[in-house]
Formats: sequence, C-alpha cells, structure tokens
Amino acid sequence: MIKVGDLVGVDSEFGSTIGIIYDRLEGSPWEWTVVECCTGDYLPCSTDELTLLDNPKQVENWERKRKIKKLLDKHKQTD
Repeated sequence: MIKVGDLVGVDSEFGSTIGIIYDRLEGSPWEWTVVECCTGDYLPCSTDELTLLDNPKQVENWERKRKIKKLLDKHKQTD
C-alpha cells in the first residue's frame, strides 16, 4: 500500500525517476503527487506508474533498469 512519504520509482509518460509521495489527489485522473528527488519537481502519477522502493537494493536495481532503458531507447533512435 502506497502512502504519503514513501520512496517510489516512477515510470510514466513524463519519464522515469525516483521520488517521494507528497500528496494524494482526490477527483483527478492521477492519484498521487510525487516530488522528484533530483529536481524537486512535482509529478502527477497514477498508482500503475509507481513502484514502492523500501530497501537500498530496490533503489539500486531501479537506477540500473532506468539506465539500461535509456541506452536501449538511444540505440533505437540511431537505427
């Protein structure tokens, strides 16, 4: 169960990042507001776009997955 203050990985149409749940939205197509850790930007997200990260190994794996995805996307653009 996701709650305010949780560390999450975000994989949405806006990109992939790590953030902290800031607020739960009512009556919106998005369910959560996430504060991106690197920039402090607010991102509206649905629960489907979030992965709860509750230990250091999960954070490390999330970052690795994000870097691999960037490399694959870059490779597809050059083909």
